[in-house]
Amino acid sequence: EEDGTRVRLLARAALEAGSLQFLFSQQLSLDAKRACAPRAQHANARLLVLLCASLGDSLSRRDSEAVRSLLGSLGEAGFSDEGDRWIRNEWIAPRLGPKLAAAIERERTLAAACSEVLAFLHSADFAPLLSAEGHVLCNTLWHEACRLLTSSAPHHLFGAGIPAVFHAAYVAMTDMQLALCESLSASQAHYLKAHTAGTELFRRFNLPIYLQLRVQEISRDLEAALSLSNSRTDAAQPAKPAEAPAKPAEAPPPSAPPTPPSAPPLGTAAAAALVEALRRSVAPDVLLKPLSSRFLRLALQCIARFGRWLEEGLAKAAPPPA
Repeated sequence: EEDGTRVRLLARAALEAGSLQFLFSQQLSLDAKRACAPRAQHANARLLVLLCASLGDSLSRRDSEAVRSLLGSLGEAGFSDEGDRWIRNEWIAPRLGPKLAAAIERERTLAAACSEVLAFLHSADFAPLLSAEGHVLCNTLWHEACRLLTSSAPHHLFGAGIPAVFHAAYVAMTDMQLALCESLSASQAHYLKAHTAGTELFRRFNLPIYLQLRVQEISRDLEAALSLSNSRTDAAQPAKPAEAPAKPAEAPPPSAPPTPPSAPPLGTAAAAALVEALRRSVAPDVLLKPLSSRFLRLALQCIARFGRWLEEGLAKAAPPPA
């Protein structure tokens, strides 16, 4: 009950502080503002310290109602940014930071670090903050997770120059972002996706380089198959056998049914290579949503390349004009 009384008193003080700040900024003369500024700054600083201390106690007690009230008081007093910063530095970083470092050291993958962030989201340490209004989840957990990953995750975890590692890391990051957005409204999710901390983290993923490596990989394999098919076609030109003297055709026995002609094979190595190139262009372990149009273009280029190869082959096989 004593804690509840303190929370209510701080809420009243925060409301009055917000009103005084409005009066101080709008209705006082310049001389009066200069005279009152030191006392106002001292009072605001003391109030901020008391609000953050009470917030820490409420988080330790897992008191969601008190946490929600104190966050509202911080907003009324004009300390929303300071309150979010205190939660990041004093509550989340000491608990999440060591877990991220241990996961990275143990698994050596970005997916393991993202799993730790989602585990912290559903832990008892963050539970009192889940019911908070506004953009608390984005400004605290998402912001701090992005900062920790940007500053402490080794560069090789982002898979620069290694397409498979790059794809796994990028998918892990986007999946974590979507998981955080599941409990948010549409406007809150939009705010989280546009947050500067996330933008800074995603800059570590060089999508153009990844696309270039995948295009080279898929195109190289297709070209190798087409070149091999050409070499086999050129080498397999059997000499035309000498014509034997014609013999009168013998009628088959009446009881023997005519043998149907054998059907030609419906597939070739070149066609199989084209199908594989198209499959890999849209494979889940290759395709990334921001590059969907580029991979569609790659698939169309593979089809066009196969068409040119087929036209060249038909031109070679055609009899010379009389």
